[in-house]
This record gives sequence, structure tokens and C-alpha cells, in this order.
Amino acid sequence: MSWGGLVSNVDIPRPKGATQAYWVGEGESLEASPPALDQIHFTPTSLAAYTDITRRLFLQSTPNAEQIVRANLLHVMALEVDRAAIYRSGSDTQPKGIKQHSGINAVPFAKPGGPSFAELVRMETQITLGNTDANAMSYAFNAGIRGYAKDRCQRHDVGI
Repeated sequence: MSWGGLVSNVDIPRPKGATQAYWVGEGESLEASPPALDQIHFTPTSLAAYTDITRRLFLQSTPNAEQIVRANLLHVMALEVDRAAIYRSGSDTQPKGIKQHSGINAVPFAKPGGPSFAELVRMETQITLGNTDANAMSYAFNAGIRGYAKDRCQRHDVGI
């Protein structure tokens, strides 16, 4: 689902409960089941990065100094967007990261930085119990967990 063209605070309805489905016979009447809805409140935030380029650097550098600086600014901003999506507090002008939301079916790992296969299955199960589309799910791991998973797969000839 895409929400293009948004420019200010937005309240988007979402289902809080399921509409009831009924089995009915031929010609039987059907009772309406209105959906239970609540709202997701979105408030825009802005991310910025700033740097100065001296005139001499701009004139004398090869490759183009502007391209190097732009690439660096885009890189640090992309990293911050990723960090904010997961960890930021939501205070002041920051977005609220997923770890700061209550009601998320989190599963703690017994060994930090190295979840067992059973813990990953339990994590996926808890998320799916919240009516998540399991076929559309993806995992977001930091570099340490990613390396651990690759190493584990290679040593044990199994996938995680």
C-alpha cells in the first residue's frame, strides 16, 4: 500500500478486530458485522545533515568534491533512517522506532548476539499470532546477528 503526497499529520484507520464471517444457507439473512477500527497517527519528522566545502577543495579536488560529499551525506542519512526505524525514542523531533512500541510480541534471546533456531521460530510464531502476513515477513538483523547466522549455516550445513 502506498501513501504518496502526504504533507502533514495523518490519521490512518486500521482494523483492531476482525469482521465476523458467517456460514449461511440459501435464502437466509445475514447479520452485519461492522469492523472494529482504531487509528494510526503519523506526524512528519525531518532528518538533516550539513557540511561545509571550502572553495579550494571544491576547485581542486578530483574526483568531484561535491559528489563525494553528497554520497557521504546520503550514506549517513540512510544509516540514521535505518537506526531510527528500529531504535529511536519518538521524543522531540525523532520518529519512534519499533523497539519503543508496546504490544510487540518480542522474544528475548538467551545468548545475546546468537539466537538459537528455536528462538527464531518462537519469534516468528509470536509475530504471526498478531495476525501478521507470514508470507510477507522479513527479518531485520544487525551485522553481528547476520554474521552469526551465516557462520552457523556454514558450520552446520543448515539455514536459519
